[in-house]
Amino acid sequence: MSIAIVTDSTSDIPKELCDKYNITTVPLSVIFGEETFTDNGVDITVEQFYKKLKTSEKLPTTAQPTPQDFLKTYTELLKDYETIISIHISKKMSGTIDSAEMAKKELEGKDIVIVDSELVHMPLGFLVLKAAQLAKEGKSKE
Repeated sequence: MSIAIVTDSTSDIPKELCDKYNITTVPLSVIFGEETFTDNGVDITVEQFYKKLKTSEKLPTTAQPTPQDFLKTYTELLKDYETIISIHISKKMSGTIDSAEMAKKELEGKDIVIVDSELVHMPLGFLVLKAAQLAKEGKSKE
């Protein structure tokens, strides 16, 4: 059984580890005032983020990925994988899980497991890395 692991950009997993363990990351958006950037190095790097953070008058906010973002990701992965385990930021902190669940409903009958990690940042990242390591070893989704 082939298992794809998906997370969001709040997991802070370095690109090298995502590449090594075939982890797919769906980015959130970071909003500084009137400017919106796609996270995860797409529109703003970590260095640029912290530079803006120092000069910004207000703390940035975030916006969750859309259901369409997840639908696109899941559809691509299902071409090569039988199962998707999608592990995300705590539902208490973001609507990311809701977007993932909406996308899953569009792919009825597909083996997609959505996990609310109840975590954020590297604690989430460590959980995702462990899942990816187990998937790479050929372990079952259970």
